[in-house]
Amino acid sequence: MNILEDDSGLFSKIRAGLSITFDVITIESTLKDIVNEVFSLIEKTFDEEISTLEDKFKKESWVYQIEKK
Repeated sequence: MNILEDDSGLFSKIRAGLSITFDVITIESTLKDIVNEVFSLIEKTFDEEISTLEDKFKKESWVYQIEKK
């Protein structure tokens, strides 16, 4: 039974509308949290890879080899 379509009272329809709105807002904020968490993980992984590549480049570069001597 759909409260918004039947002959229930005004307050029942308002309550149903607010409930639907709350559910949509909750889903939206949950999706935002998931996306933010995924991007944070990607950013952290990317930063770690860049750091590793920088260290490897420094160790293998001829400038590093000269400075090391």
